[in-house]
Amino acid sequence: MNFMKMAAPTQAIILTEFCERFAYYGILSSLQLFLRNYLHQSTAVSIVSVNIFSAICYLSPLFGGHIADNYIGRYKVIYYALFMYVFSVGRTGGIKGNVFPFGSDQLDDRSASYKEDLQSFSNWFYFGINVGALLAFTVVAYLCQDVSFAIGWSLPALSIFIDSGLLVFWHNDTRYRHMPPVGSKLTDLYGCTKLAWSRRHIRKVQLESETGKHERKATEKLEVSYVETAEDHPSKHGSDNEKDKGNDNDNDNDNDNESVKELPNHWLDIAKIEHGGLYDEETVEEVKQVYRLIPYMLFQISYCIVDSAQTTLFFAQGCQMDYTVRSFAMPIALLTVGDMLAILLLIPLLEKKIYPYLREHFGLPITTLQRTGVGYFVAVLTMFIAGVIEIERKRSGTIHDKTSTCGDVPVHHLSIFWLFLISALIGISEVFANVAGLEYFYTESPESCKSTVFSFSLAASGIGSVLSCLFIGLVNSNHNDPWITNNLDNGHLEYYYFLLAIIMLFSLLLFIPFAMGYVYREDIHSQYISLDKQDRVEMNATSSREPNDAKHGSDHDALVDGSSVL
Repeated sequence: MNFMKMAAPTQAIILTEFCERFAYYGILSSLQLFLRNYLHQSTAVSIVSVNIFSAICYLSPLFGGHIADNYIGRYKVIYYALFMYVFSVGRTGGIKGNVFPFGSDQLDDRSASYKEDLQSFSNWFYFGINVGALLAFTVVAYLCQDVSFAIGWSLPALSIFIDSGLLVFWHNDTRYRHMPPVGSKLTDLYGCTKLAWSRRHIRKVQLESETGKHERKATEKLEVSYVETAEDHPSKHGSDNEKDKGNDNDNDNDNDNESVKELPNHWLDIAKIEHGGLYDEETVEEVKQVYRLIPYMLFQISYCIVDSAQTTLFFAQGCQMDYTVRSFAMPIALLTVGDMLAILLLIPLLEKKIYPYLREHFGLPITTLQRTGVGYFVAVLTMFIAGVIEIERKRSGTIHDKTSTCGDVPVHHLSIFWLFLISALIGISEVFANVAGLEYFYTESPESCKSTVFSFSLAASGIGSVLSCLFIGLVNSNHNDPWITNNLDNGHLEYYYFLLAIIMLFSLLLFIPFAMGYVYREDIHSQYISLDKQDRVEMNATSSREPNDAKHGSDHDALVDGSSVL
């Protein structure tokens, strides 16, 4: 789907995300520089402060998603949050948790091309994010470093004013599809989980009781079979009796199968009304769907720890590399442009060339989990290379009579453009892992709580930032030999990069079997439909046999009656 061919409201949604991301990254791009030069924070403390800022911004969508699903809907939360954003960047939670689900709601899920349209929208949505980030890490970063923070940070505020005006312009557009709030499942998630856990002993007793019952029936059937095979000359009536026994056995099998189906096979099933619980089947099944998303969220958290390095660790590393081009002092935040350029170049290439080619010539639509795995592999490779670059930075000599714009730390001869390469690799990993993550959380979440679940996916970034703070505190706990120091020459930043690479590699090795055994929600739904069709076919076949059986039964009765007369 071409961006220019999209409906105008859908384009407005992507532009809304562009403006919001420009505002967020406009602040983030130079925040560490501000903390070090104006608040005189050390390298480690400034990194932790930036991570805390990111964590707040990415955890706040949990609140915005809950409000949208439970009370006023996605559009109104976005609408009001934009005006609040003018006064606080932390209000991003009202936008981030709802703008992608709201944009996806505009697509026709009954269309044959829905999956391709959703993938296309996800790509263009992420494209808009990175156009905003590109402008933030170039224009805003330059103004903050070489001109004034007041002028540089005024542009993000202007962006939000423009974004608010854009949304006001489209406020009464009837082409928007509005999904009414149907209530958040967070309360049901807690209540259903608590009830199922408190009644787990009842489920255990039921399973043991049914297991013992089936074992006894199986033993009885074996005994009957043994007696029947011991008879050498069964009579005609005996054969009739055998048929009756066989019919009885078939009925027993049918009853056994019905009882098995009624068993609470999943630990949450005991919370259903049919098993003595308080929740209907639909609610329990939706809670199950939410739990199915947790493993993927945990994998994304490990990836987000790596992804956060480019706005914190890469910046600190760039402060002590040669960032001048002739006499021009390049903004250090510009090193992350490699990330945005890789994304902006690769997304259209995948969208227009690679993905269509794979679908048309090989019939291979790459699944969301396959793309995620590719992104994780690139992230592992990136962290190993970043560690090697840090080793080479230390080996290169220092530039005499030159101090960094980040404070009184030496600058080495190794060019900052090496970090540009690392940033580009991070961008390639994001194209696969993050874009696939957008699709996964939207398609695999229950209809009634998409904003809330999507907010959980964003919370993975916030949790990743929090864990980054904890890891930095852990590696710096040995005050005699800290890894991340104010002057990186005295620390071991390369060790930290290698640690992140090992964590990501471990996550990838766990992710592979998870992805191979995962059954998508759409496939589960298709299986249910096919089972329902199969049940209907069997019922029709059974009903068609019943008249014949009745006819044969009447003939048999007539023969019996005739023999008695003779």
